[in-house]
Amino acid sequence: MTGDRQSAANLGAWLARLQPDLRRRPESSGSSRGELPVLLRTEKEPEPLPSQSVDELRRSAEEGNPDDQCRLGLLHLEGDTVAKDSEEAFRWFGRAAEQGHLEGQYRVGEAYRQGDGTPRDDEEAARWFRRAADRGHPKAQNSLGKMHRWGEGVPVDHPEAMRLFRLGVAQGDSDAQYSLGMMYAQGENVSKDPLSAIMWWLHSAAQDNAEAQNSLGVMFAKGEGVPQDDAKGLKWMRMAAIGGDVDAQYNVGGMYVAGKGVKQDPFEAFKWIRQAAAQGHKDAKELCEEFGGLFGGYVDEED
Repeated sequence: MTGDRQSAANLGAWLARLQPDLRRRPESSGSSRGELPVLLRTEKEPEPLPSQSVDELRRSAEEGNPDDQCRLGLLHLEGDTVAKDSEEAFRWFGRAAEQGHLEGQYRVGEAYRQGDGTPRDDEEAARWFRRAADRGHPKAQNSLGKMHRWGEGVPVDHPEAMRLFRLGVAQGDSDAQYSLGMMYAQGENVSKDPLSAIMWWLHSAAQDNAEAQNSLGVMFAKGEGVPQDDAKGLKWMRMAAIGGDVDAQYNVGGMYVAGKGVKQDPFEAFKWIRQAAAQGHKDAKELCEEFGGLFGGYVDEED
């Protein structure tokens, strides 16, 4: 019975530690190394290549075809039919970008922003984003807007950030919709307006943007701008968590711990917390390391 009491005490400690601390991902233009951008191909969208076509693609890229240079860079970025190699991806993006290839210019900016395949350089990132944004690339407009919002590589300029987000929104870009919603949620360059934030996040979430889905979940769970509703909050968080959003995974775990919008279930909570930990979520990793033994153990995949 002593062991049972100790297990119960440990489980109680787990439940007490993981009360809902609902969060949205801290906004910044940069992301940690390894969090690569979602692919967006604004020029010719290539179909998946059979392995026998890679040599032909490489020959075309070596001959100077910018579409194929960018295409080859994307394959190396993702490790699709070729070795995953961020430095090789950056080299091919750069060759395409120097020829004025729109997607190549955006990809060079992303590489500098994340330090992926090249040392991080916010000023260079902003310069390449500007080149692509001025030619109408919606992801570049959003990325440059975020840099102006935070003063990374460029001066803080909220009016310019909002202008760029609106340009992306006009093209239906889900990331720009999410960013514009954040401006309304935080009251930056506009009066704080949770309803407008929710409206733009709904547009973004309808395109499967996981950050927007998680943000909607937080708004419903906290009752910010909408009637408080744990069930709706959990529904949106779960969508985002399934889509791989690390904060949403952590949030869903918290909802299961507290029994908010769902029956309390510490084992289901640990499943989601473990997924967040596997993606490097600091608080989730600490919880798993401390309490993993209650649920059959936890192995840090980085170890």
